[in-house]
Amino acid sequence: IMLDKVQKQKPLSDREIQYLRSKKLIEGRKPNFIISSSLAATTNQKIDHAKKKGLTTSAYETIILESLQRYKCLTRKDINGILYDVLPTNLTEKQKNTKVNHLLSHMRKTGKIFNAGTTAKPKWRIVKE
Repeated sequence: IMLDKVQKQKPLSDREIQYLRSKKLIEGRKPNFIISSSLAATTNQKIDHAKKKGLTTSAYETIILESLQRYKCLTRKDINGILYDVLPTNLTEKQKNTKVNHLLSHMRKTGKIFNAGTTAKPKWRIVKE
């Protein structure tokens, strides 16, 4: 019953969360839990799990960098269009937008990309080494 709640995205009590985590049946943060990867493999739900889990941050960064190498310059709308399809399916539009903001900010701070446009109309480019 508890796993059914997870699948249907129903709220779990703290006790239920503690029990499911102790058995390594769920992952994620409250209230956005998904079944664990080992359980997904056992129940043949690997594809659904992968779509909900998403990729690693470095994988998203690689997608952005490869796109920038190919197209030289991308607007925020372009980046959203590229990433929104590969971001976890259980995220809302606002959460996806926040995720992309964090990715771009992190990449800018680490010196991988820079904004050649304005704040209102960013044009992201790759930093030449």
